[in-house]
Amino acid sequence: MIFHHFLNKKLRTTYTHTLRMRGVSRGFPRSEFERRFEWIVERMLRKNLEAIVLTSPNEIYYYTGLETQFFASPSRPYYLILTPRHDTPIAVFPEIMGPPILNTTWVETCRTWVSPNKVDDGVSLLLQTVQENLSGSSSCKIGFVLGSETKLHPCHNDVRKIFQGLESHEIEDVTSLIHEQRSIKSDLEIEKISHICGVVSSSLHNLPNLIETEISKHSPLLASNFTERDVCRVLRSDIMGQQHGADSIPYMMAQSGQGGYDNIVLGPTDRKLSDGDVLIVDTGSRFDGYFSDFDRNYVIGDIPDDTLRAHEALYFATQRGIDSCQAGNTASQVAHAMQEEISTRLPHLPSTTTGRSGHALGLVRIFFSPENTTLLTH
Repeated sequence: MIFHHFLNKKLRTTYTHTLRMRGVSRGFPRSEFERRFEWIVERMLRKNLEAIVLTSPNEIYYYTGLETQFFASPSRPYYLILTPRHDTPIAVFPEIMGPPILNTTWVETCRTWVSPNKVDDGVSLLLQTVQENLSGSSSCKIGFVLGSETKLHPCHNDVRKIFQGLESHEIEDVTSLIHEQRSIKSDLEIEKISHICGVVSSSLHNLPNLIETEISKHSPLLASNFTERDVCRVLRSDIMGQQHGADSIPYMMAQSGQGGYDNIVLGPTDRKLSDGDVLIVDTGSRFDGYFSDFDRNYVIGDIPDDTLRAHEALYFATQRGIDSCQAGNTASQVAHAMQEEISTRLPHLPSTTTGRSGHALGLVRIFFSPENTTLLTH
């Protein structure tokens, strides 16, 4: 079984990251969180927002640095209140999480309750804490992240109780405000993102060699029985096994087919790879809270001319997108530039869209979709 990575010399220069094995720090200094908090408080004062209530793990991590596997549990909600009346965020957490956030983060105030509690799982404590930090006006502006591609962590019934308890106040969607801040990465964030992208890129680039080594350890018969699941197993081991490698791999997809694949949302499966297959592997891996998210394509055996032409068109479209990533352009301009390049090079293709182009990085999900008017900045 001969694997060909879809990389020519020019493409390799563009996409192969240098993996820095040393000097990648974990966590952030207190000054990083102070800067983030000062930024959001300044905007809150401008907009007359007296509080912002955050519930998702990513948002809580961004403003506190707390990372815990307990966030994966659907049985406990978590609340973080941002208010100009305090110098640090206020946590309203299940009792089991009180000491960790006070002992390991810069947060100084944490209100707790015994959870899970099916009757009142922190809702009354949250409402009380929010009310204590309002100006006393009968109607104050309180922010929640309610926009597209976001979710509230508490269960639906608790969300309903929270909004009922705040019905005398004005609820404002602050999704765009939160995303505006998180979209602009600090140098330390960029370092973490670059590192995890380098880890994954290194493993993906070396995947054909990893598979050949795996086959040589066992029997040549394994080559004719190597499946999509086997590919992911080998790749996962390498990404996690590198020095300073990934902390976790929440997502890894593989799909294959003769001359190409028909979807990018299923897999891996037990389908055996064979000559003439095109294989895609897509993974999002995580280091210190920050994600990589990208894919690579491989061909087994000879590369058909039409497959190579399609790949070259996508390569040049990607280069066009990179060139369009300039301060002052919008994400939609990047998406349109890429689609224009594809249409020019492959005019016979029907006009189709998957809704967006590219992948997410870091904590925020900003995609290059035709409708995304997010302004790119330095």
